[in-house]
Amino acid sequence: MADLAASFPGLMNQRERRTLDHRIKAQIIASGDPTLFPELGIPYSTAMSWIRLGVNAVVTFDDHSPSMPPLMDQVAKLEHRVSVLTGVLRLVLALRCYCAGPNKNGASSSDPAGCHHMALGARLHATEFLSIVPIVG
Repeated sequence: MADLAASFPGLMNQRERRTLDHRIKAQIIASGDPTLFPELGIPYSTAMSWIRLGVNAVVTFDDHSPSMPPLMDQVAKLEHRVSVLTGVLRLVLALRCYCAGPNKNGASSSDPAGCHHMALGARLHATEFLSIVPIVG
């Protein structure tokens, strides 16, 4: 943390954000006592805003549920789809950059060095997730 603080001078001035279990929040709201768990160091104003705003909807999931493996498979498939679509989109953007003609003033509408860098990054990303053979060297 000291290295991070040296790199970003304003970082240590800000309070760290913590995440508490939703059941702690629910107990504080139900009791109406913002000092119910003093050992947790929950700021008084935070607890009071919880009491004022009430309970939020919380969705939980049992890790040992029989529906867990199919859901994990579906998540893995969706993550793969996102990777493939990201690769395709990067290739399309790189091609658009390469194919961009002069603008209405006659000047080049894109930076050739930037286009080359973008195309190289897109090709590297795409070959990682797509089964393609590089066409352009």
